[in-house]
Amino acid sequence: MESPIPFNESSCSSEFVLESPKSVKEFENKAGQKWAREIVIDYWTRTDIGWLLAPMLKIMSVMAKENPTPGGLSRSYCLEVFYKIGAKMTQQHWFVKIPKSLQTVAMDERELVMYNTIFPMLKVFLKEHLLAGEKVELPIPTIYFSSFMGDGVNDCLVIQNLCADKYFQVDKDTTKLAYMRAAMISLASVHGLTFSFMKSLGGKENLLQQFPTIKEQVLPRNKKVRKMVDETMLPFLMYMAKLQPDIAQQLMVLAKFQKFLFRVYKDLQKKESLAKLKTLVHGDAKIDNFLLKKLGFGDTDTFTAMLIDWQGCCFDRVTNDLMWCLYGFIKNLPETGEMIHGFVEYSLVHYWDELKKVLSAFGDKCSDFEIPEDSELAAELIKEGFTFEFMKNALIKPVLSLKNKDLLIDWWKKVESGDADVPLPPESEIFRSENYSSFIYLFFKMATEVNVFAHLGRTLFTHMKESMFSDVVESDSEDEMENDQEESKEEVESEILCSESNGPNGQTIIASSENGNVSNEKEDAKKEKHSVKKDSIAECIALESESAEVLPAATKTVTSMYGKVYTIKTE
Repeated sequence: MESPIPFNESSCSSEFVLESPKSVKEFENKAGQKWAREIVIDYWTRTDIGWLLAPMLKIMSVMAKENPTPGGLSRSYCLEVFYKIGAKMTQQHWFVKIPKSLQTVAMDERELVMYNTIFPMLKVFLKEHLLAGEKVELPIPTIYFSSFMGDGVNDCLVIQNLCADKYFQVDKDTTKLAYMRAAMISLASVHGLTFSFMKSLGGKENLLQQFPTIKEQVLPRNKKVRKMVDETMLPFLMYMAKLQPDIAQQLMVLAKFQKFLFRVYKDLQKKESLAKLKTLVHGDAKIDNFLLKKLGFGDTDTFTAMLIDWQGCCFDRVTNDLMWCLYGFIKNLPETGEMIHGFVEYSLVHYWDELKKVLSAFGDKCSDFEIPEDSELAAELIKEGFTFEFMKNALIKPVLSLKNKDLLIDWWKKVESGDADVPLPPESEIFRSENYSSFIYLFFKMATEVNVFAHLGRTLFTHMKESMFSDVVESDSEDEMENDQEESKEEVESEILCSESNGPNGQTIIASSENGNVSNEKEDAKKEKHSVKKDSIAECIALESESAEVLPAATKTVTSMYGKVYTIKTE
């Protein structure tokens, strides 16, 4: 039996809709076989110009089973489809995702739009603009069928079952450089291709206008936001130190310089060179969402990587994807300190070298996008972006979207007044998601691994010196003045929550890798003991890891701001 030709030049997405089966039995009965036949005919019609063999195509059988590791958004199934064209038998491995309900349709919409609209357009762009002799591939599974009507009946995604085609998930204990290089090439392909695609459309505004489902990841900028951060940051840090004692040292140090934190964040947010790194990104590029396959035979150590689970796709800095991806490799390194720093540097330089190759394959260069040509300079810029990602997700967003800011401030005032017996407010009363503090904890771990605190420490030290030796009073920036509308607290919070929402506020989403027999998403976080050196503020911030005694495995549930649930193991 032969496998199908790779889907590499579809000129358009599926132009018809089908009512999707709802169970294993429905996939395997006659109606399910008819549904599969329609998909196979549509696939070959779109991918093989002049294909006229539809009358000869006969579905022999459909074997279905439920995905053993389903996510919270979709019902998902693994299908084996056998069909004949004349005497020729073909087997295809399908992975099918169907929204669970009308409530989850909206959350699945982004991924379905990616497969149904954006990916086909990117493939057309690849075919029409790739220079002769160049090779760039979009690292996504084969798309057999994708339809989105938003009615919960005709919404369906049918893609290649990668696990059945010898792709594998990276072992959680691996740090293999060949795997890292494959992941970096995959991200560079996505980012470079979408940079050039965005340029062909005329820039960011045209891209976002053409694809309204894709949102730009921004937080509001006005004086009300700044005021909320200024009055809440210290109580937030002290509260987190009580909830998550493993990161209490970092939190206490940040608390000493809390009045400078928003200034640092604002400077990074406004930094033009970082803003130039924005393009279409995966948005959830943790190691579990990469599936790898060995290329060639024998002792070759070359792999290719596919990206799955695109519900988080958005318009953001590439640093978002890179930070998540690198953490998956770095957390398993046996060494700390310079070993990790060298790994980060090597990975980012490799990524940028590959990004430049992708851009040049379309006749573009870094100067067209006002991004660095030198890979080492680019690596330094990306590391600044890691600091921004940490501050945005672990400090600023949590502070701006507190469920009960007044309760938190009231608790802190009592603590400051010397009331040692004041009870700690329940986390469910402070944050909008249960166990959200564990997600913040995860970002602190990620920040530690990619050396964010060294950069943040130097920056805070600079701001402190300027504050001590300067008589200039910080004034509101022009963008804050312009955006200083009379917004209520509720309006500001609504804008923050909607800026990166993958689902309704307060609804738990279980985000599992949903391609075949892939295990549930796990973020392994190793508890570390930290020593604080007090001879400089920078050293005080940059807490270096020390070896810790291995403890019995325990788990933490991590819920992100926008609803995704992660399970992390602490050792």
